[in-house]
Amino acid sequence: MKKQVEAWRRTVADALGCDAGRLLFTSCGTEGDNWAIQAACWQNRHLGRHIVTTAVEHSAILESCRWMEKQGYEVTYLTPDGRGSITAEQVLDAVRPDTALVSVMLVNNETGNVFPIADIARGLAAKNPKTLF
Repeated sequence: MKKQVEAWRRTVADALGCDAGRLLFTSCGTEGDNWAIQAACWQNRHLGRHIVTTAVEHSAILESCRWMEKQGYEVTYLTPDGRGSITAEQVLDAVRPDTALVSVMLVNNETGNVFPIADIARGLAAKNPKTLF
């Protein structure tokens, strides 16, 4: 079984263009989300203790952010407009010098709204390039 998992790891890593040794599997999406939020905050702990996310993220993200609040982080939860949209400007306006992480889904799993990830990434790189996205 180990040989099969390592072969799958190489296949996925090749598709993503990354080193197979840096690709980790989790048991489910919730575990992966929890791990990603906590790891990003740990990685950027010296930058600050602020997170920006949306109020319509998957519950795995929202619960991770609530847990980070209990660890002393401040979380800004952005509310979509009446059509369920979030703008890049809305996200970037919430980013501060101490923002360690911005977490925004690409497509909302309930409404189907597509969020402007590329615009957020470009704006974040210009505004606060040390913030993880």
